[in-house]
Amino acid sequence: MRVNESVDLTDALGSNIYVHFKESNVVRITPKSNTEINTNIISDKARFSFDSHKLNRISFLYRREEKNLVESD
Repeated sequence: MRVNESVDLTDALGSNIYVHFKESNVVRITPKSNTEINTNIISDKARFSFDSHKLNRISFLYRREEKNLVESD
């Protein structure tokens, strides 16, 4: 598992976070200690935002043919 330091974009604070990856998938987001911004706390939205991105991905492309949508390559 790899860990990268990042900044949380889901709140106005810009909290410091660690993003944990397994292969190319985000597995977990945890707070990085920064006494000036977020101490050791991040919001639930920040902690679980990666789930929504993973589940709302486009899996098929479609094109319109006349009045119908047809799966495309």
